[in-house]
Amino acid sequence: MKGHGTIPSLILSFLLVPLSGIRVEAAPTRGNVKVLGIRVTFANFKNAPGLSTIANRLQGAKVSYSRYSYGKLNITFDTVEVSLPRNRNTYDAGSLADAAELRARNKGFNPAGYAIVGFFHGGHASGNKAIVGGKRFWTNTGGATIHEMGHNFNWGHQNRWVPNGSNPIGAGEAQTPDMWHFMANSSTDADPYDKWTRDWITARHNITNEGSFTRRLYTCDQKNTDPANDKRVLRVTRDTGNSAAYWIGFRSRLMNKQNDGATGKNELLRQGLVFYWDRGTVGGQNVVLIDIHPEQGGWDNHSLQPGETYADTAGKVCITNLGRGGETPNEYIDVRINKGAFPGNRPPEPTWDAPATWEAGEPLTITITPNDPDGDEVACMWKTTGRAIPHNQSSPVLNQTWNVPGSYQVRAEVSDMKGKTATLSRTITVTGDYPVTFANAGFGPWAGNEDHTGWSSDVLLDGEVAATANLSVDELQGDFEASATRVRNDTAESKSLVMVVLKDPVNGAGNEPVSQAYLQLSVTDVRPGYVLDGISMTSNGVVFSPEELTDIQFDGGGTTVVDASRSTDILVGGVGDTPSPLTPGDTVNFIGPGAWDNPNGFTGNAHSLKWSIDAAGSTFLGGNYITESTLSLANEQLAFGVGMSREPGTGTFSYSNWATAISGLGGPEAAFEADANGDGIANGLAFLLGAQDANTDASELLPDWSSTEGRTTLSFRRSDDASPSIRSIVEYSSTLQSWTPALEANRGVIITVDDDFYEPGIDRVNVSISNNLADSDTLFLRLTAQP
Repeated sequence: MKGHGTIPSLILSFLLVPLSGIRVEAAPTRGNVKVLGIRVTFANFKNAPGLSTIANRLQGAKVSYSRYSYGKLNITFDTVEVSLPRNRNTYDAGSLADAAELRARNKGFNPAGYAIVGFFHGGHASGNKAIVGGKRFWTNTGGATIHEMGHNFNWGHQNRWVPNGSNPIGAGEAQTPDMWHFMANSSTDADPYDKWTRDWITARHNITNEGSFTRRLYTCDQKNTDPANDKRVLRVTRDTGNSAAYWIGFRSRLMNKQNDGATGKNELLRQGLVFYWDRGTVGGQNVVLIDIHPEQGGWDNHSLQPGETYADTAGKVCITNLGRGGETPNEYIDVRINKGAFPGNRPPEPTWDAPATWEAGEPLTITITPNDPDGDEVACMWKTTGRAIPHNQSSPVLNQTWNVPGSYQVRAEVSDMKGKTATLSRTITVTGDYPVTFANAGFGPWAGNEDHTGWSSDVLLDGEVAATANLSVDELQGDFEASATRVRNDTAESKSLVMVVLKDPVNGAGNEPVSQAYLQLSVTDVRPGYVLDGISMTSNGVVFSPEELTDIQFDGGGTTVVDASRSTDILVGGVGDTPSPLTPGDTVNFIGPGAWDNPNGFTGNAHSLKWSIDAAGSTFLGGNYITESTLSLANEQLAFGVGMSREPGTGTFSYSNWATAISGLGGPEAAFEADANGDGIANGLAFLLGAQDANTDASELLPDWSSTEGRTTLSFRRSDDASPSIRSIVEYSSTLQSWTPALEANRGVIITVDDDFYEPGIDRVNVSISNNLADSDTLFLRLTAQP
């Protein structure tokens, strides 16, 4: 990574004062603007920043103002060094400027030919300040250059409105600063009202009449948006006194996950509408940023989120964010504006189909039925556990997948977009171990005359599973089989949990009916256990109506562990027997066609008892399952129990796996230090940075750097696959000859990690280094990777 000279920093000015005797004339904000940067030294102080640093500061201002203005403001600059003959403390701000301009003029740089003149003095009492609307600014080291030049362009310190209560525009006061403006943070653009008044934004939506309107609002802070997408600000008038209007915009650049106004990073702004309140009095200082959510977490959440409605009943204005769309740099937010009083309006009465439980890794669709008594269209703001911001949508349908078992809250605020709302909320238990098709469907045969004849088989259920049944046979003989199919919360038909097939259950006495036998399904003491909602029992030998099957149930309510067992009588008859009438209850008449042809087996159709789970709301909780102990059963009883354990995690994914199995490399080109695809990035470093494979260009994955006053930070990607086996170190140098590792134990080094910052499995590692560690005004940084 190429090093830079003096590290850029941000310093806010402390004063804004016109100096007596100075002509005030704002610099133009369109076209070419010439700036002169003067390095000023004194008889007793020569510590002003060097000309190269001044040039860097002015170049930074040039780039930033070009971005703010969409290329409509072009700054050009010159630099010159002058030396004043007296000691520094003998000059005030005005005399310093006059003397410095005179000497610059003598060197061929006439200040009269420049729109702005900056004095870089290194520590004079004037500090960092400028004349609002004038052409001069003063700065210590140049860190405040963009801010002070903003004053020259006639910007003051931007204000935000701080109400006394929960009404965003209620009684309160204007306070500084508005942190979401370049006058407080150079990484943030001017607000859309400022851009309109400076003629940077040349087209707008302007809603002044009552009615319902939908408008597409394009990002206001992307420079290279298609010229056709020029409507970057929305103005909506209010229907009250002198509090005239809202100016509304969309900032799409501030996409970092860290919500922090001081650094211009706010994930909420990536999909939020920002509001500026024109209070109606003369002058731009009366347009202030407002917080849509006062008293709710400071200013980070000041924007209106997708599906959310801002209702200004006094102003007869309701504004709804319908969600972000488009691709960078042409992103937009669709906005619904309902303007009017809407007398008699009633809130929606929504219902939804959110389940109590769901399976990990399975897509879930939740649908809201609005039930608005006035027939109004609704917008929905969805919030779910594990997501820092609302979902980017406003529709009544949410598609969601949770891959990790746990409890997740789903909350939907349903708005009629005319000021009335209702809220739905539910905690959904997401489970990790649903049954899947058994690998071994057949568990038989068995036969015998002794008590507790047993069978068991290891089966596949996302890991190791043991299924065990015990049969007290006494006089019973025959084959026993069992199978199971995957159970999900489908809305279609029920599916089998367990099918027990009994072949030839006879007592060895010819056509004599068997005395009562009991089949017992027990979920007692299986931890954390099953939650079974609506178990029914059927037979393939006799047709039963559903009404006759509803009595055999274990109802766990969808979220709790069942501790219960039930049994049912099974009557078996010989040839010519007919089923006894079946009434709702536990007794099932189990009979099949055919004849007994020997005392040890029934050769006709096999019969089955099937336990089915009602699809809606049935769940298996995740965790470690323990096979229950063998039940103490009377003769002619069958117990069925299932034990499960969760799937063990996979082993470490190594560089060798990535280079050979994933990338298909071999020989020398598979080496850690090789560059298989010739993109200039070694294989090992590409693996660390999270490249898909060694054949994919990794140049877009290289580290970023940023700076604050006194510190420089290198931020790089680190794959979870690589971190256990690859050692990544940031090193610094002032000479490129020797390098020092930036270790967390070292003084002046701070290392932080943002988990899954770029995407799941790709963290951001931030290595912040004090500039004092550099031996000169040059600091070089590099990232190394070692296996």
